[in-house]
Amino acid sequence: MTHSEAEQKRPGIGGRAVTLMARLLAGVAMVIIVFMMVATVADVLRRETTGRAIPGVIEMGEVLMVASVFLGLAFAETRGAHVHMNIVLRRLPERTAAVVTSVGLVLVLLVVGWMAIVTGERAWAAFQTQEYRFGLVQIPVWPARIALALGLAAYFFSLLPRLSDALRKIRSVP
Repeated sequence: MTHSEAEQKRPGIGGRAVTLMARLLAGVAMVIIVFMMVATVADVLRRETTGRAIPGVIEMGEVLMVASVFLGLAFAETRGAHVHMNIVLRRLPERTAAVVTSVGLVLVLLVVGWMAIVTGERAWAAFQTQEYRFGLVQIPVWPARIALALGLAAYFFSLLPRLSDALRKIRSVP
């Protein structure tokens, strides 16, 4: 069974809540990407017709790109779209592969959890100070910092059902 199949068959409120959260954040990321595309097209059209760019479009795009990427992490995880080392795992006995997967997921959870906490603290500080990016136009950075922290937290929670599956496999495989 692939990771995607496991996600689709996973029962329980926790799995559904994680999937719903991931879809919601991915929807926000999609809206951000569409907005960036429209702004970029408008900027190009204005530049071609008047010779002047729309101030702040490039700076805004840089900030919004961060938000779109991190808000999509959990959705990619629930779909099994992240890189997996299946070549190595397929050659191992099923129980050993589950142990290796579990250890790897615990390590990833530790790193992602730490990153979510640190970025959350930084997002809160940026919100309190109303941090802006300097450029032709001052673009607020704090919404992207909040999106980054939210995306990492959602990614953390999207990894938990996968760890649960791997631990269950360790116990069930002889």
